[in-house]
Amino acid sequence: MKRFEDYEKAYNKCYELLQKLMVLVKEADGYITLEIRFTYIDKYPILSVTYYCNYLYSFLPQEDGIFVISTDNKVYTMDEIEAKIRKNCLLD
Repeated sequence: MKRFEDYEKAYNKCYELLQKLMVLVKEADGYITLEIRFTYIDKYPILSVTYYCNYLYSFLPQEDGIFVISTDNKVYTMDEIEAKIRKNCLLD
C-alpha cells in the first residue's frame, strides 16, 4: 500500500471511482454527494462521500489500484467501496 507520488495520477484514480459511483447518486435521487477534495496538509486528492449532508467516507487512492478509508486505514477495491456505500445508504 503506497500513495501516488504523482498527484495527477491520484486525481485520475479518484475521478475513475467517481465515475463508477455516479450510478449510486442516481439511485439515491441525488441524496449522495461525491466530491474530489484535497487534504489540508499536502494537497493529496481524496474522494469524499456524503449522504443526506452527513459525511460518510473519504477514500485515498493508492498506487496498486486500491483505496484506503481515511478514518480507519482499511483497504478497499472499487467494487467493495460501491458495496459498502450501497449497504450504508440502504440502496440494496
